[in-house]
Amino acid sequence: MNQLDDFLEADKPRAKRELDCIEYLREQEFEASMNGQYERASYLARNIVRSYTELHILSKKKSQREEKTKLVLANYQVPPQILVDEHIRRYRQ
Repeated sequence: MNQLDDFLEADKPRAKRELDCIEYLREQEFEASMNGQYERASYLARNIVRSYTELHILSKKKSQREEKTKLVLANYQVPPQILVDEHIRRYRQ
């Protein structure tokens, strides 16, 4: 499975940049840690977390879009009169 499959088509370039950034930062963080540059390693680790947070937000957008699509499609499988009756019932209360 491609890592970019978790994102909307419009978000894939941004997700790719974040993934590339994580890879680069991991290498830099490891190198800094091995050289005793712990403050720099800590700074780089925080940036890695920031990139993962961005990826999480982007992947949630796709999940939310898919859920909305499922709901819309489910509504089209119900006879229209049932939808109208349900709409009237909800707004009479």
